[in-house]
Amino acid sequence: MHPAPTPSNIRHLRQHLGLSQTAFGSMLHSSMRAVQNWEAGLRKINPATWALALIQSERIKPLP
Repeated sequence: MHPAPTPSNIRHLRQHLGLSQTAFGSMLHSSMRAVQNWEAGLRKINPATWALALIQSERIKPLP
């Protein structure tokens, strides 16, 4: 299992992929508000959702 990400880890991954909070949430079957809460440190991302984020990130070509 992957270690729990920090809010900055989540934000960095999303920005690295060039995704808005809305698009990132959609990719993870979550809401924009959930992404905002994860990035603000108000809520912790579910470990399975973080694992999905990492898997999906391998399929998306990051911005140069």
